Amino acid sequence: MRWNLLFYSCLAVLGLSCKTSPESRVKASDSYRSCLEAPNHEGYGAPFWNEGRQFRKIDENWANTSYSNWCLLGSNVVSNGPELLEHKGQKVFLTGTNIGNVQFIPFRNSPYAHSEAELKAMLRKAFADLKDSGANSFRFWLHIDGSRSPSFGSSRSDGNALVEGLPEGMIEDLQWLVGTAYKEYGLLVNITLWSHDILGVRREHSVSSRDRVLKLFSDDKVLQSYIDKALTPMLRAMQAKIPGSDHSYSDGILSWEVFNEPEGVAEYWRLYWNYQYAMQYGEYDWRRKSLSYLDDRRRSEFAQDRGGDAWTPIHYKGWYFTGTLDPVFNQYMYKDVTDDYPSEWDYLKKAIVDDKTLKTVEIPHTQVLRFINKVAGAIHRFDPEIKVSTGTHSMPYNTDAAMPGLGYLHAPFNYYSDERLIEAGGDAKGTLDFYQVHGYPEWSDASKDQLINMFKNPKATWGLSKPLIVGEHWNIVGSGQEMLQPSHYETLYKNGYAGVWGWGYFYVEEKTDSSGAPIRTIGKHENQDYFRDILRRFAFRKQ
Repeated sequence: MRWNLLFYSCLAVLGLSCKTSPESRVKASDSYRSCLEAPNHEGYGAPFWNEGRQFRKIDENWANTSYSNWCLLGSNVVSNGPELLEHKGQKVFLTGTNIGNVQFIPFRNSPYAHSEAELKAMLRKAFADLKDSGANSFRFWLHIDGSRSPSFGSSRSDGNALVEGLPEGMIEDLQWLVGTAYKEYGLLVNITLWSHDILGVRREHSVSSRDRVLKLFSDDKVLQSYIDKALTPMLRAMQAKIPGSDHSYSDGILSWEVFNEPEGVAEYWRLYWNYQYAMQYGEYDWRRKSLSYLDDRRRSEFAQDRGGDAWTPIHYKGWYFTGTLDPVFNQYMYKDVTDDYPSEWDYLKKAIVDDKTLKTVEIPHTQVLRFINKVAGAIHRFDPEIKVSTGTHSMPYNTDAAMPGLGYLHAPFNYYSDERLIEAGGDAKGTLDFYQVHGYPEWSDASKDQLINMFKNPKATWGLSKPLIVGEHWNIVGSGQEMLQPSHYETLYKNGYAGVWGWGYFYVEEKTDSSGAPIRTIGKHENQDYFRDILRRFAFRKQ
């Protein structure tokens, strides 16, 4: 679900201006006193990088964005090369793609218009293409929103339902996935368990389904039932031998990822609230051509397609995002449902709290961190050799390194350090083995992009003691339409990163059949060929 990337790409194409902070004006010719010569040379906050040099703030007013109060720590980035993950005794720089947020498993209960054989054929071709491109790994999503797995029982007296197991055939399907990818194509799999999609009200994930899954975060008994009845059986099944091989399924699993972009579900982070819809019905102006599908109650009052320039403001009565930091951004988050899956509107309306307001729920960020700690601890307790990660939305949520002028709420801050995860959940084993952070740029702000962009900063910038993977990124890797090239991967390799996975490979499309009923199919992601070409050229240049 990266349509928002296209929107911000359009801003750059249209030539809209970006804010320029004082930090972005620092040039190599500027002179600074050494921090060792400056009063209070320890500074305030962690060191930060700018234009290839490392600074500290030396003024007590940390919020002051003027660079006149900086002192220079160093001018050269020191890197000892990649800090690679070790898997089964071998160190490898991970390359590949994200299969996408597609609910492949269980195959026999697919929400898409494909048979089990067709789904397996799609995946097998993807594995072959990735291997041919020189990739060695990929990221695969499993439960996602919890609508198809795990299996819940009937509600208890308190209204909460316990996990009773997994859908029929799911373990066999997971074994097929890992065994085929590893044995036949030599690919390692990162299994992503859950995602911010948990909050999404959709046809297969009703309000009651969502609320049932949310108990995993607030009820210890529900969470333990998931660990005992779903997670542990999967881990145990992966210990079996792959038929016709000396390897176990677990040999083909690089890592288990607890949560994809958890920052999208908590108001505290207020990042984008991916499914935290907060909308109000009223009269508004909109810069889109056609929005009539958004409200089927007052269609005659709603804006119709006028043709012409898509950016021409139009006046309408309907739904509009309110109470967010960036209403324009969240308008497009809602577009993810109404454009890509228009049939979802009838289901989303069930989350409306009254006639004029639509507001869904959140998961407090402390509960999210506690969940990650508990699940990671359970995996490590089953086998301390299994690697665990989580997919952080962007670098500010996974580092304590200072980013003057960034403007994010409650960031930069490394929420996923050992200390903070243990503090959140109390499980000493519930820590991450490596960091996996997503590398989308600040599309329309070059100065902020410089601060957060992993393609522009060495791994040492972030002050992290664990290996770091770029877990997702687009084919645009910097503000101003900076397109991905093999040299970007080479830079990551040389600058200390452990690997990189592009987004994405597959994409879900909704169409209608001859009767007008919605059907969904799995299609080719727009970046698929681009990434395959980059991977092929990168692999060739590394030989």
